[in-house]
Amino acid sequence: MAGIGVEAIAVVTGCFLSGAIMSVFLITIPVLIATTKQPAKLVNQWRCVYLSGHVKGPAIATTTGLVYVYAAWSKYAVGEQWRVFALAGATTVSIVPYTLTFMQGINNALFRADDMAGKGVEPSWADAERLVLRWGRLNAIRALIPLAGGIIGLLGTCKMLSF
Repeated sequence: MAGIGVEAIAVVTGCFLSGAIMSVFLITIPVLIATTKQPAKLVNQWRCVYLSGHVKGPAIATTTGLVYVYAAWSKYAVGEQWRVFALAGATTVSIVPYTLTFMQGINNALFRADDMAGKGVEPSWADAERLVLRWGRLNAIRALIPLAGGIIGLLGTCKMLSF
């Protein structure tokens, strides 16, 4: 068991990140929508959720990626299959370009809506709800990225996948 410690840490942290992100989609967003019908409050609550996670998530993804890099290097150094762990790490950190490519626009729209609400120009409920629900769906997809990295890492750890 000691021989799989580093890989196991990477798999667990990646899957933990996936679960944390998915919980926002499955629990937090529905609660936000169910507990207010004030669009300004909804977009402001979204901002609070976003600000709570936008530092922690990338830090966990980066740490997980680095642990996978270390696992790959450790395997390479002793002549074992290492590429699967490099792939798991690359998959996990691909959460960053996904976020920048697919979520930045919706993030900006929600920040604008919250900023305007702070100036007394409240978005309609339909617009606020649509933006928050769309963000939630994109976030759920994002949760699958570190899960995919974790599955690749787990298959490599169990020696069910190698290349």
